[in-house]
Amino acid sequence: MSRLDEYPYELHANVLLLDGKIENWKVGSTKADVDFWPFKSYWKTNRLNIVEEECYQRFGMGDYKIETKTWTVNDSQEHADVFYVHSKEWFRQWKHADDYKLAKAY
Repeated sequence: MSRLDEYPYELHANVLLLDGKIENWKVGSTKADVDFWPFKSYWKTNRLNIVEEECYQRFGMGDYKIETKTWTVNDSQEHADVFYVHSKEWFRQWKHADDYKLAKAY
């Protein structure tokens, strides 16, 4: 049995923004933050920054921003509503990037 078979649990809508516009988005059980990005995207590498770690370098968020909205669901209908209603309403506060290439958030 997976943890999504046991209620309640949290679902997260994550949006990756650049210049206030959607570059990518994801809804699921994973919450994004600056150290973990559950996005596969067309990153504009010139807008990222280099972060110096103890033994290596990695890309940091640079000009990108992550916003997340979390819902606690108690049954399968609430689960479906997050994916098909609530997250779409929440994503509408931003436009998609002019060069957006992926499936639209709404």
